[in-house]
Order: sequence, then C-alpha cells, then structure tokens
Amino acid sequence: MCHYALPSRFERHDDRLPPRFADDCMTSFEQSAKRHNTPLSKFQAKIFGGGNMCEKQPVTEDSLVSLRPVGEKNVEAAFELLSQLSVPIHVAHVGDFANAA
Repeated sequence: MCHYALPSRFERHDDRLPPRFADDCMTSFEQSAKRHNTPLSKFQAKIFGGGNMCEKQPVTEDSLVSLRPVGEKNVEAAFELLSQLSVPIHVAHVGDFANAA
C-alpha cells in the first residue's frame, strides 16, 4: 500500500525514498517487486483518495497548472506512474469533494 501526500519531489538531495511522494513510493514498490522476482504486471492497483477538502477554485485561462488542488495532482500521478510501470488498475474511486454545508 502506498499512501502519499504529494505527487513528486522537486529536488533530490540523496537516494532516500520518503513515502510522502508518489514517485518515490512507486520507485520503492518497483524495487521491492524486483527483489521478490515478481513482475509488476502480476499486481493489481486500486486507487482511492485524491479528494479536495476545500472549495474548488474556478478554472480560467489564466489559471496555472501549479494552482490545481493537490488531490487532483496526486490522482494524475497515480494513473501516470502505474501506467508507466504497466500495473493494471482495477478500481479507482478518486476526487471526491467535501462540501462543508
């Protein structure tokens, strides 16, 4: 299970793989599978989360990609990284919005 908080690290100062970053989680997963001689295609991915706890800001032409909610970035990272590793995604329940009404 990977439970990360951010899609990627901007700078790398060493070879550690902190689990709070999606790309580091996937690298750790890949290394572990290799140590156990298990092809990544034998795994099944199930993606949950990526919700936004705050009201979503309207998207305009002037919006910067970096201003997207972190939940959206994390979901995108999960799909991209798993796809790159050829890990089949069997379930995805992502992107819910918590309405504080």
